Amino acid sequence: MPNRQAVLAERYRDALIDVRKRVSARVERNWRTLGSWDQADVDRFLAATLPVVDAGQRRTVSLTDAYLARATRTRAVGLPVDDLVGAAVRNGAEPATVYTRPFVQLWSALSDGAQFMDAMNAAGVRAAQSASTDISLSMRASADAFQVASPAQATGPAESKIIGWERVIDPDACAFCATASTQRYKSANLDPLHANCQCGIAPVFRENDRAIRDFNRQVLRNIKDANAGQSGNYWQARHFRVDGQTGEVILPEVAVHEHGELGA
Repeated sequence: MPNRQAVLAERYRDALIDVRKRVSARVERNWRTLGSWDQADVDRFLAATLPVVDAGQRRTVSLTDAYLARATRTRAVGLPVDDLVGAAVRNGAEPATVYTRPFVQLWSALSDGAQFMDAMNAAGVRAAQSASTDISLSMRASADAFQVASPAQATGPAESKIIGWERVIDPDACAFCATASTQRYKSANLDPLHANCQCGIAPVFRENDRAIRDFNRQVLRNIKDANAGQSGNYWQARHFRVDGQTGEVILPEVAVHEHGELGA
């Protein structure tokens, strides 16, 4: 019988993946359909994009509150949404600044002699990745806020108390996420992220402190099995190491740095 904790974590991760994909796809579509990408077009793009990202982040806060309430067998705490979206999760960087950056990237690339379509497409990818990252930032901040606010931490049964946090890797995880999934963090806010990350996070409880780790190991086995015929170049492009003698796919050592805007 599937472990309840792992089932809830998987469903939550998949719900977040859906939010990220919908929001990032809408942002990229907004970018590509602009028709022109001059200074006069910035406000038009921001007007179409910022509400989409904000709605996605607010949906993420709601999902996280509901998920952690179920996981801890307690009630949703009513997280302070305005503190968990936009500039609040980017160390003060305003959304308008973040989503103007694709224009700056495009103009800089063109001034350096890049082909227009190449530069425009690359800038669109940046816009979409920024949106996906904003969803992850709200996820991380919401989980940390729940950890602080939840009455289960002080008064709930021992088996509902959170003793740590782990990453829940997605079915197409990169090497960084696969490696990070083997670690446990004291706080949700210390969970490291990378751009366009599709993973979730899950609390760890005393009653079954191996449930998420075992789930992650199975996902990683599935990834390796599904791509067993891929060349070394495939794995290296995803930052896995490949043993030159046996062809075994190996998790790399990774370093975590503190980013001034995005955190860990």
